[in-house]
Amino acid sequence: MFLFVLSLITSFEFPVCTAPGDQVYPDVCWDGEAFWVVWADEELGTIRGVRVNEEGELLTDEIELINSGTDPGPVSYPSIGAGPDRFAVNARVMVRYNEFGTEIWGVMHQEFSLDGQSQHDEPIRIPESFELEDRVSIPLVIYGKDHFFSFYKAGIETPADVHMSSYAVGINSQEWEPVLVWRSSYLSLEYEPPAACWTGDSFMVIFNRSPNDRGGLAGLFLPDTLIDWGNGYSFEYLVDGFTLSAYYRQEKHLSLSSDGSFSYLVGECPYYLVSGQIGFYMIDSLGSPKFDSASYKDFNDNILCFHPDMVYESKKYIAVWENFFETNNTSHLYAIEVDTVGEVLKTGYVVQKSPVDKHPAIAFGSDQYLLVWTDNQDGDFNIHGKLFDTLEVFEGIEEQPLPVNELPSIALETNPNPFSKKTTIRLPKGLQLETNTVINIYDNTGSQVQQLIIPTGQSAVTWDGTDSKGQALSSGIYFIRPGALELKTTKIIKQ
Repeated sequence: MFLFVLSLITSFEFPVCTAPGDQVYPDVCWDGEAFWVVWADEELGTIRGVRVNEEGELLTDEIELINSGTDPGPVSYPSIGAGPDRFAVNARVMVRYNEFGTEIWGVMHQEFSLDGQSQHDEPIRIPESFELEDRVSIPLVIYGKDHFFSFYKAGIETPADVHMSSYAVGINSQEWEPVLVWRSSYLSLEYEPPAACWTGDSFMVIFNRSPNDRGGLAGLFLPDTLIDWGNGYSFEYLVDGFTLSAYYRQEKHLSLSSDGSFSYLVGECPYYLVSGQIGFYMIDSLGSPKFDSASYKDFNDNILCFHPDMVYESKKYIAVWENFFETNNTSHLYAIEVDTVGEVLKTGYVVQKSPVDKHPAIAFGSDQYLLVWTDNQDGDFNIHGKLFDTLEVFEGIEEQPLPVNELPSIALETNPNPFSKKTTIRLPKGLQLETNTVINIYDNTGSQVQQLIIPTGQSAVTWDGTDSKGQALSSGIYFIRPGALELKTTKIIKQ
């Protein structure tokens, strides 16, 4: 008789980019065969990317996809979308200063073959010939029935006021020109970029309606056929739409995903109205919300919810966002899984690896999800990825972050680091204390595992890698910080 034990690994984490300097604002898409991950290199001011398979293997070297060219730059906030045989990258680029000294931003659009080769000599910069072309927001690029479309918020500044509206621009890839399809209104004041998704026959677009027009969330459907690609374009300022919330409550940083019949919208609630909440709407194919009003996930008042992203797969939606803790400037990634009738299947933290985990983006491949984010595990901000076939959340984690204060520039010294048996934790040279110093040690979930004392007049203490019960801790990353000092948290690795 033989006994077979099958161990299923449902998740796998790996570094995507650990280049020097800060790598931030990642986005991800499935191109039909593999994932493409893009991000902004803040030191170089460019957009870089790499192709990744569902085993976490990098299929290409890191590629510079977009730079500022002749514009002052930099290029940041990339968005990526895939078509049948190519993918496109949008990014925000600074193009000039206006007469009021305000930075003027545009959108760079470039298309690539699936192996990362540019399909055009130069990217398109949009808007370039449209009437309103100032203050362009973070863009969103999506492939529709036959073409790529770019969605963003833009406006113009005058000596009297500022007008901002949502835009949809189609890209004629053959003629290589942008075509203005829709603008939410002529004179408006929208605070955040629109969200959009392809439903199978049209784009559903959700935007923050102007407070001058009663505020709240509004939406509409934009067919790919609005554009007559051979003879110019069909442009309307207003297209008949629908209202999600008639009262003034601006959700921010919206994300939208669709299964073809229903779409699910997630949006953070602004901190100046309510803290610790993120909102959800389920919207049918006619634009009607399935619930009477938005439902909200509540956290404590010290938590702000930022940068949501969402994906649909197999009768369920997964949304992920960052929970930012105001008390000490830390953030971690939280996720929720919801079915098509609005029932919450899972909810909890999915990434809590370092003092700051932020800017999540998620996509689904053939049978795996890929979640990417930026964090400071290694000092600089780097891009990391997590592949999984089933959403895993941490159980029983308190909604309290690692007690980190990033403002001070000095930190505790540790030697050796990494260590296997013991390490010495030392106060910075020249620091004089008149009381005992409490040293708190935390694991990578934020749970305190040990507390040590540096007596008055001394400057160091030895830690043998055990917890408060004297039991040896497992290998991994730990964080140490004095309980009463404004010092930077120190990361230490136990081998």
